[in-house]
Amino acid sequence: MNEYRRNEDKDRELILRHGIGFQQVVEAVNDGMLIADLEQPLRQRYPNQRLMIVAIAGYAVDVPYVEDGDIRFLKTLVPNRKHTARYLRK
Repeated sequence: MNEYRRNEDKDRELILRHGIGFQQVVEAVNDGMLIADLEQPLRQRYPNQRLMIVAIAGYAVDVPYVEDGDIRFLKTLVPNRKHTARYLRK
């Protein structure tokens, strides 16, 4: 099982901006709501990152992270309407 870490200041900022925090992401992943775990599409810009797509409250949320052994450091989260349409509205 992976351990998830995050920047607490970033977490507070995301909760204010999107109404979703890293704790909700971790809970969703643990509850089986991980839709996909992909290579970062912008590999040239973010070579060490991967991208989780997680379903939260019926919406797809992109969560870039850096993996170091069993530790995943969550970088940010972005609700993504295109991924919602692609993965959740079939």
